[in-house]
Amino acid sequence: MVTRYGMSESLGPVVYGSDHNEVFLGRDFTSTKEYSETVAAEIDSEIRTIVENAFERCEMILREHGDKLETVAQFLLEHEKMEEDEFLAVMEPGQAPEPAAEEADEGSGPSGEEPAEE
Repeated sequence: MVTRYGMSESLGPVVYGSDHNEVFLGRDFTSTKEYSETVAAEIDSEIRTIVENAFERCEMILREHGDKLETVAQFLLEHEKMEEDEFLAVMEPGQAPEPAAEEADEGSGPSGEEPAEE
């Protein structure tokens, strides 16, 4: 993101380094560093900032919606799958999912009839 696509506010929209994916006479699949140690340190710092911000955001989302995550997990442990409408019901405040109609008829055949005995 930072070196190849220039997605950095502090470093700007600049591509750093180049890929030389040649394997010839002992060369390896590597990227050649064509920038100073100072720029390398800035790149490392920017990457660290991006990762730390993403981690903090992830923790915040999990704390904020942990109860919903728990509800989804319990539902999946019990029913093995969750349809879109069931998931959306969990995401609504104060709602609990109800199993889909086909799961409510445990032991029923595909048409909702009792399975034929052999």
